[in-house]
Amino acid sequence: MEGKTEKQNYNGSNNKHDLATIFCLTIPQELRSKINFSEQDYHTNSTSLLPPDSKKFYCYCLLDEIEKIGTNILRVKGLIKNEKEEFVKRGAEDRIARNCLQSIADEQNLWTRKLTELLIEIINFRKSKLGLYFEHYLLTNRHFAYYKRISSYNEFFSCDRARDKKNKNVLENRIIAIEQDSNFDIQQAWYLKSQKTFTNRKGKMISEHKGFRDLLNKTLLISNPNQKLVLGGSYENFSRLSRSLHPNIGGPNYTITLNVIEINIMHVSLLAGNIELEIKKLFNYKSNKGFLKILQHSLNNNPYPKKLFNTLMQPNIEKGDFVAIRNELAEIKNVTTNKFGYKSFRVIFLERDVNHPCKEDEFLGNELHLLAKKKELIEDTKKVINDFEPDLKLHGNSFTKSYRKWAIILWQYMKNKRIDNK
Repeated sequence: MEGKTEKQNYNGSNNKHDLATIFCLTIPQELRSKINFSEQDYHTNSTSLLPPDSKKFYCYCLLDEIEKIGTNILRVKGLIKNEKEEFVKRGAEDRIARNCLQSIADEQNLWTRKLTELLIEIINFRKSKLGLYFEHYLLTNRHFAYYKRISSYNEFFSCDRARDKKNKNVLENRIIAIEQDSNFDIQQAWYLKSQKTFTNRKGKMISEHKGFRDLLNKTLLISNPNQKLVLGGSYENFSRLSRSLHPNIGGPNYTITLNVIEINIMHVSLLAGNIELEIKKLFNYKSNKGFLKILQHSLNNNPYPKKLFNTLMQPNIEKGDFVAIRNELAEIKNVTTNKFGYKSFRVIFLERDVNHPCKEDEFLGNELHLLAKKKELIEDTKKVINDFEPDLKLHGNSFTKSYRKWAIILWQYMKNKRIDNK
């Protein structure tokens, strides 16, 4: 009975509404049964210099990473459940509570970074699904590891390891054979830093893979709104993660609370769910029942990621519209869309003094609140002018000043009304 209870907890069946447990522990087991790749197969592939089934081995290892995170989530949730009252009692100003929560967040940032890298990889494997590409990916990665190991032993220990050179040569021969296969296109090897043929790649460029930032930029071009959100939208988010993985004394920081820890748990869970869906697509698995079906429905049919993405994009805000930014009135001067599909909005602050050092600035869509559309405000301004002075004709700059003045009056009215309602 004891073993059965443990298994139920591991599968998440005792807590069906815990999405983190379902995404990170239950679904990986469902996928493993569909991949048809055993633990013995894993050990065979992991101990072979040339893995015999690279594609399944790669996906099996991805599920391993997700399960590791699942066990971490169980541990963190247990700690929070047992110590929540103590954290609340001590408060954010307490050194012990602060360091305890920060240590959890640092660990979560490590998992977030790792799962983000894996999601980027599996998204890019959409265009190179053949097993040859997975094998080529694994062997070039392993070849580069041997290259660095040989260089390191020579530099620091003056030790010339013949066995490493032998393994490196075996890998090189197989890499060349793959690249000469008619089913393989080196231009589809998205992971390589240099996509020249093997004989034209020298030194570490023979097998070096692209850096994270380069791959992230390329992946943002092909990812859907849901994936863009979980990937973070830009490299800056990962600069913050890196600050948690390296000494950051005196650097930028932010306060960690129990709420932040819970948000981090959901973030890694969503990363895991997106990876699992990509694995499902990779093998064309059907999911008519079970948690895989729930996962597919919750991620593919969930309207909220698109709504959140639209909040960032603000499709209804155009040049000339009036917006509120941090309790200030501004007019949209220009809207720019970059290669990733992200918008930035350049604004002119209408109530700031002409000598203000920042009369104009740029913002993302989620920092803006639409106050009035230019077209509607022009119509309202015309109506007001016609009501009071029907014979007055306004053109060009004089009319622009009028509807801007009308926008300021509207804004001041809204501010005063808000104050009165307090």
